Amino acid sequence: MDLKKFVRRGSLDESLRYRAVTRFEEQPPGTILMLLEGRARRKVQLTAKRTLYENYYPVSFIGLEDHLLGRTRSGAAGMYPGSHYVLWDIEDFNSALEIHAELAHRAIFELSRRIRIYDAHSKTTDPDLKREHYVSLGAPEAERADVLYEIGFADEDEFPPHLTEKLAKNFEPGDALMRQGDETMDLFIIVSGEVDVFMKSDPAGEGRKIDSLGAGEMVGEMAQFDGLPRSADVIASQPTRALSFGPEDFYMLFQLHPRWSRKLLQTLAERLDQRRVALETVDLQGYR
Repeated sequence: MDLKKFVRRGSLDESLRYRAVTRFEEQPPGTILMLLEGRARRKVQLTAKRTLYENYYPVSFIGLEDHLLGRTRSGAAGMYPGSHYVLWDIEDFNSALEIHAELAHRAIFELSRRIRIYDAHSKTTDPDLKREHYVSLGAPEAERADVLYEIGFADEDEFPPHLTEKLAKNFEPGDALMRQGDETMDLFIIVSGEVDVFMKSDPAGEGRKIDSLGAGEMVGEMAQFDGLPRSADVIASQPTRALSFGPEDFYMLFQLHPRWSRKLLQTLAERLDQRRVALETVDLQGYR
């Protein structure tokens, strides 16, 4: 994917030696740092006494979550020798996100990959987390496409009943929407009820509750965009009704209305921030 074709205002550069390119202070910088080739590293100040160093590989957006959240953690991002990168004007980047579904898909993929790396702990050197796992997208069947077209312009806080009937699934307490390690790819938007999210460090071990999600929230989005197995168990804690979307479905929603891609990017940015908060009090050995 040639990301340079989307850039109208930005500067392309090459790093001849390791050097800091962007600094993060109280507010996110006015540019998105996009790594095209080579390797980059970001320093993230978690607390006054705790620092995290993140490695980035092509093709990555560095600082995207900061702009989505409107806040940042102090530190800097630097490039290694031979790296090619773009400093992309943030207003231009936001405009491109709204126009190009392909770019939004790539940005979602990158945030998903970063969350996967956090969740993998000492396994972050696993080639699977650095390899391109881009999901090939087709088109929904005609009848489903008609439903998606109506949903694309509906208020996501109050979906019309005649549409939810065609896409909704019902879950009783204890039912699993997905299991860690499954190779399913449906994304769910919860209409009513609540689910708990459990993550296991060992496949045979007991899951640790990491989140609870309710009406209006999404779950299952990462597997849909990176094609990797599920990273957690998601279990209904009360009677739950959720809309189910396959990869082709949600990509069609992207094309219909940019708010859907923005909503998903915001969700992923918040989850990425939750991972960083969790790292404030755990052993950082093994994180890269």
